[in-house]
Amino acid sequence: LFVHGMTVAMAQEAVGTGSTNVSDGINIAKDRFFHLLGGAILVGLILLIGFMLLIIPGLIAAFLLMFTFVAIVVEDLGPMQGIKRSLEVVKSHLGDVLILFVAILVMGVIIGVASAAFGFIPILGQAVQAVLSGLFGGYVSVVMVLAYRELSQPQPVPQA
Repeated sequence: LFVHGMTVAMAQEAVGTGSTNVSDGINIAKDRFFHLLGGAILVGLILLIGFMLLIIPGLIAAFLLMFTFVAIVVEDLGPMQGIKRSLEVVKSHLGDVLILFVAILVMGVIIGVASAAFGFIPILGQAVQAVLSGLFGGYVSVVMVLAYRELSQPQPVPQA
């Protein structure tokens, strides 16, 4: 939870300024810790219920709530506001967000299979798994921040 918030904060800073550092990520995550904790509890309960109702409701919930933590960190929102903001962004850009969601799922499956394949190699396999997981997590954080920034911009109204 804390590291995810820190990663999103660092991705936001890198996207906005072109550079970042760990201390800024730690400070932002510390400032928003209770909002992230509340968001994690609420999103976790929603996903738990969704996945208990079979896989599809859980995937739909994950899809609708995919920007919750990014919204909490980037816009300094509370847990409920982060959930509402995620819902707004997803609903207003359904097609684009669906493509992003599927792409992240597919990449996650590929990374998971590759990671599992390396898991059979003693010591080196665990190191490769950690590197793959870290690279994937960082990449997804940057992509989510970029997508959120792009999709949450006010859309120009076409002139008649």
